[in-house]
Amino acid sequence: MNAALLVVLTIFIVITAIAVAWQTIILVSLARVLTRLALRSERVLNEVEGRLPPLLTESEAILRDSRAKIDIAGTHLIEITGLARDQMRRADELFAEISDRARLQVIRLDQAISTTFEKVEETTELVQRTVLRPIRDAAAVIHGVRTGLDFFLRRRPSPPALSPQDEEMFI
Repeated sequence: MNAALLVVLTIFIVITAIAVAWQTIILVSLARVLTRLALRSERVLNEVEGRLPPLLTESEAILRDSRAKIDIAGTHLIEITGLARDQMRRADELFAEISDRARLQVIRLDQAISTTFEKVEETTELVQRTVLRPIRDAAAVIHGVRTGLDFFLRRRPSPPALSPQDEEMFI
């Protein structure tokens, strides 16, 4: 049994040795790959570090230039907003003034029309008093004279003519 145990033990030692050798090969390969990767990374890092300062400097210059332009644009925007607000205020004042003036003109026009109507009424009354009433009175006198002449010349009374006032009273 000792011999069989020795054979089994030898087989396990050989398998273990092969496994250790295999692991060593894998670890050496992994070390080579990692070394190449480290070298490559170092080259890329050196290249990036070489290019980075000019890029940063250029970016800072662009930002400074842009900041100045943005500040100027902001200042202009503030000025434009202020001017627009002033123009709107002026337009509002102008419209208010135009509205007030239009309202005053409408009031004056209304007063002028009212005054004109009052004067037309006064003139109508004056014409009736000074022109039409004397004409009616003269017509009444003429009618009376005519009736009197007819009476004296004919010696008979003529039928009385109805005046417009008599007709209105009759109706």
